[in-house]
Formats: sequence, C-alpha cells, structure tokens
Amino acid sequence: TARAMDKDPVRRAFLLGCPPRRFEAETQEEVAVLPLDSFLVDEAVRQASGGTTEYSLPWLLEGRVTVNAIKQHLKCAQALGFAYLPQGILLKRRMDMASCIA
Repeated sequence: TARAMDKDPVRRAFLLGCPPRRFEAETQEEVAVLPLDSFLVDEAVRQASGGTTEYSLPWLLEGRVTVNAIKQHLKCAQALGFAYLPQGILLKRRMDMASCIA
C-alpha cells in the first residue's frame, strides 16, 4: 500500500489528517482537537500527505514519502515503548481507506 501510494500520489489525495486546533464559531475561539486514532498515526499521516493536517497535498512531495513516514512511525512507537501492532493496524487502516477512495 505505501509503495503504491508513493508510485501514484493521487492515492495520497484522500489521506486526511486531523488539525491540532479548529475554530469554534459559537465562542469565536480556537479549541484543541483530539487525535483521530493516535498522535503517532496522525503524525505519520501528516508526513505522508505533504506536511499538512487537514488537506493532503500529494503533488508537493516526490519519492518514498509514504514509506519513510511509516518507517518514522515505527521508530517513534518503538522509542516510546508502544506495542507496534495496534499502531500499525490503525495506520494501515487509514492508508487503505485513502487508497480505496482514490
């Protein structure tokens, strides 16, 4: 999946992240947004989608962007002592959904 996304950047177009803050219209303030799955997964999605949190910009990046984001995700999870399997499943699910939509 990651290599396919790197070969065909259109597959990354629907790889959407979660912004760290959003504007609350009723209170006219910015409020923090909780991560969709986990902060590590959201960071990997941000890296793979062009460095943005809400909208993907796949045409800005070339090369093995998605593969490198997954490798970085693995390194961070291991450094923090997290079990990688649940993290990897969450990340794969997000990437599979983006690929299916494209």
